Amino acid sequence: MIKVLFLCHGNICRSPMGEYILKKIVSDFGLSDRFIITSAGVSSEEEGNDIYPPAKAVMRKNGIPFSSHRAHRITDSEFEDADYVIALDSSNYRRLISRFGCDDKIS
Repeated sequence: MIKVLFLCHGNICRSPMGEYILKKIVSDFGLSDRFIITSAGVSSEEEGNDIYPPAKAVMRKNGIPFSSHRAHRITDSEFEDADYVIALDSSNYRRLISRFGCDDKIS
């Protein structure tokens, strides 16, 4: 199982969009059983919130299925369990490095 974690600031727009887009891609190729794809944020300020409505609109417009979502801050175990952590901007990348140290799984 390949575990991919998308990470943005609050986990309400970019990271869940990355999560659901990649889920669609692997599903389209019949590979869903080979991946665990999730998302999180570096901040807890949006904790518990759903996906940002304009982000939902973009996914709907582009045929990207999504489900109920509750934003959360990345946990130590999520980081440790992930094979790949994809930070969606340089600020979030720096926050990951600061919190978890330099790690080859962070992109």
